[in-house]
Amino acid sequence: MSDGPEPRAPELSELPGMVEGGWLRRKFMQYPWHFATVFGLVIVTAMRPCTRHVPEPPPVLSQLPAFSLVDQDGQPFTAESLRGKGGSPA
Repeated sequence: MSDGPEPRAPELSELPGMVEGGWLRRKFMQYPWHFATVFGLVIVTAMRPCTRHVPEPPPVLSQLPAFSLVDQDGQPFTAESLRGKGGSPA
């Protein structure tokens, strides 16, 4: 037998600093700048391919004359062996 009303747990809205809602809403209300930072980084990363500018390749001004040289291993190489490889002048 009890003498008064039974003790009850306080409602979430009655606690200071607590927000009603699910766990995500509560975390968002506690740390809004963290969510804004993550959202901003995701948006900037997603927009990067849309804003990328790839310039046209420069024009070919002249062709190299035929040549034959020896590499560090003593093997000969020519302009034809370099053709089509990136960064080669041929």
